[in-house]
Amino acid sequence: MKGPSPMRITPVEKYSIIEKKIDNEKLSFRSISGYLREVNIWVSNSTAYRVLKEKGMVGPYMWQDPIGKDPKYEPYRPNMLWGEDWTAIWIDRSYWNLLTVIDYFSRMIIKWDIVQYVTKESVQKILYQSYKLQNIKELEMKPIIRFDQHKSNISWETLEFLYKLELDISPSRAHRPTDNPRMERFYRTIKTDDIKIRYDDYNQAKDVIAKYIDHYNNKRPHQSLWGYTPAYVHKIGNKSCIYDHYRSKIVKARKNRLDYWKS
Repeated sequence: MKGPSPMRITPVEKYSIIEKKIDNEKLSFRSISGYLREVNIWVSNSTAYRVLKEKGMVGPYMWQDPIGKDPKYEPYRPNMLWGEDWTAIWIDRSYWNLLTVIDYFSRMIIKWDIVQYVTKESVQKILYQSYKLQNIKELEMKPIIRFDQHKSNISWETLEFLYKLELDISPSRAHRPTDNPRMERFYRTIKTDDIKIRYDDYNQAKDVIAKYIDHYNNKRPHQSLWGYTPAYVHKIGNKSCIYDHYRSKIVKARKNRLDYWKS
């Protein structure tokens, strides 16, 4: 007769998965797996999916990217490669822009702003603010900036400004949004989560987006980061250490299950 399996989850783990889904039906099974870690419950994405599917609580998976469409940029430390871009939002009766800088290693939003018009001045301002926030002056290797070929990005004034800061650039190809994939992925995320893209006034937009980005950086588990948050990964700065921590927690969870079923 076979003994207990470490893969067999406990009733508490199963109940926690279902309860989290009931509390927020918009959460995917991947997000649920990440959020449960906050209460020291370590279940895999596949386990969360299986439990929810058994209960008929799995919705259709949206936004699956075709294989091979996402260019691969894999920096090995924070502040090695940044993405900069903007996306339209609606305030009152006119379009504004959410201007953002993201770190490719951690996927953390370093700096953001809401501007009515994207100009070379607004681009220089947000990149300089990012530079100051991350203390880039002290780094021997400065970030490479990934952005499109909009005139605000590649004006001679902007290029001269970046040259003085010793920041290299990597312009994407024309009409190729997938050349800046992690920036595009963030905008897709922010527009498909709870945040809206229409606001009554500027202050409302600023408040809602500030709260969401704080949640995204510090609370929201990220699938590509093994369910850790961007801010945590940015702070640790070493994905090998983070993965080792993740694996140790999985091993401990399996041992706890064995102990539970043996008792």
